Amino acid sequence: MFTWIDEDDLFDFDLEVEPILEVLSGKSLDQALMEVLEEEELKEMGAHRDAYSQDRNASMAELQRWQAK
Repeated sequence: MFTWIDEDDLFDFDLEVEPILEVLSGKSLDQALMEVLEEEELKEMGAHRDAYSQDRNASMAELQRWQAK
């Protein structure tokens, strides 16, 4: 005994895989975008921290000058 299966009876691989690939590639792109945005945010936070430290140091130096007078 044997079973006859036509070529189109099981499934069309390209048609069935396309939605899965779209989801996987979409999620990968979303994750990559989130990582890039996070890196930019960390860079901005570091720059803000550095600027704040410089302003604070300048203020402390001026305060020490006033106290010395």
